[in-house]
Amino acid sequence: MNSMNLTVGKLKRGIQFPFQVQKIFTFSDYRGNTPTLLQHRNDFEVSVRTYSESEACRDIINGEEQNLPFPNVAYKLPSSMFRIRNDKPREAFAFAYSAETLPELKRIGVIPSESCRSFVMTEEVKRLITEFYRLIVDLYSPGIPELLDWTCFRLLGELMFASTQPFDAPKTREAVIRNISAWLRMHYAENIFIDDVAAAYGLSHTHFFREWRKVFDVSPLQYILDTRLEAAAWYLSTTTLPVSQIVGEVNFSGTTKFYRRFFHKYGMTPEAYRKMSMDRKRT
Repeated sequence: MNSMNLTVGKLKRGIQFPFQVQKIFTFSDYRGNTPTLLQHRNDFEVSVRTYSESEACRDIINGEEQNLPFPNVAYKLPSSMFRIRNDKPREAFAFAYSAETLPELKRIGVIPSESCRSFVMTEEVKRLITEFYRLIVDLYSPGIPELLDWTCFRLLGELMFASTQPFDAPKTREAVIRNISAWLRMHYAENIFIDDVAAAYGLSHTHFFREWRKVFDVSPLQYILDTRLEAAAWYLSTTTLPVSQIVGEVNFSGTTKFYRRFFHKYGMTPEAYRKMSMDRKRT
């Protein structure tokens, strides 16, 4: 078996991306049949199984046999129990985050409720996997750890959209709108043009806004602003970045406007929010 196990969390980053990969693993021609359940480490691992000669993956995760075709992806939560069951070669790779990032990853909608799911090997997923392998062979060069963080995050999102499960039944209008909302959460820090996003999902400007109002009480613009404010609050509670830099990280249009909107949402200044968060961690 050819494998690689690297700890990358301590590598220097020039950009404070909130979802920094801590460990990466690769496996080629992997076989295994553990007789007993194993307990996962205290982190969150995304294990992408790209190919096997087996008809299905029958690993046991938290007491449930998965029985899924390849390719598939397993989401191993901190302290989850699993048993590897494969008697034929399997190619896979994995990347792991600290447990502290899990709530935010769930909030932005890139972690499913299932422990394991199959996915379609789309061109974008294939491109990101190729990029993952390209980056890890140049991992210790300047700027590469940041690109790895971003590539893995993009892959998380693409694997959600490439899942085979949502396509088994026709999508409802509500499902389309919620898919768009998940896309907006993933891309909140970018310059977003709502009409372009709606068109990508087959909706006109009028149709999109009519359907959006049926699902959400706030406008798409307010939804994006709220997401940016929530991301800023996360930065304040987990990093020491100055507020001026956080404003840029979440793509807010101006510091003055940011302070006003943040106070309206949280009832305090960003500095007070950071102090409150730090005080909570010390108690």
